Amino acid sequence: MLKAVSFTSKEEVVEREFDSSFHVRLLYKPGFLSKPTSFPNLFCIPQENPVEIYPMEWGFIPENISDIDQFRKKGPHLFTFTSQEILQNLVSAPIKNRRCLVLLDGLVFQGRDTEDPPEYFYPKNRKMFAVAGIYNEVKPEYWNVALVVGPYKEKENHFPLILSREVEWEWLRKDLTTKRLKEILITGYSKQKLTSHYLNPSFFNGQR
Repeated sequence: MLKAVSFTSKEEVVEREFDSSFHVRLLYKPGFLSKPTSFPNLFCIPQENPVEIYPMEWGFIPENISDIDQFRKKGPHLFTFTSQEILQNLVSAPIKNRRCLVLLDGLVFQGRDTEDPPEYFYPKNRKMFAVAGIYNEVKPEYWNVALVVGPYKEKENHFPLILSREVEWEWLRKDLTTKRLKEILITGYSKQKLTSHYLNPSFFNGQR
């Protein structure tokens, strides 16, 4: 189970790496996010404006939700979408028009047994990578996002789709065909190997 994500690079490094600037200054704070249910901000490059990095609340909100507070309290909490779910709903507006790159540099997974220590996956070079995302804007300036996951790594059936550099910007193209979108969901994942180490189970104590 995906327990947390990290983005530990400095703001200027993120902007340089993805040739984009932050849409809202001062919100980006490098670190770990341990509890998606606190709905923290992730930082994403949206299809609608691919030259800027937007803060997006982790947890997708469908367009037909009128009471956001109640939806956040009661759920369902849509932190991820499987590639299969997306393939079955290719006509929905967010999948066609609101794809994004979620900028991260690490992923933390909890084993099936809660007594198992969490395992932290990251690139050896510690560079940031882009995970495929689907976002929405249910009211002006209120963006929310879910990560695309699938069987991209042997260790996890629901591993985030880390896009290869060759298809990162293609994922954001407005003229992306349905056929090509399906191909990216199946074969567009990065072949880059991630290293990992276990974290102390108390690592997240006191964090959000």
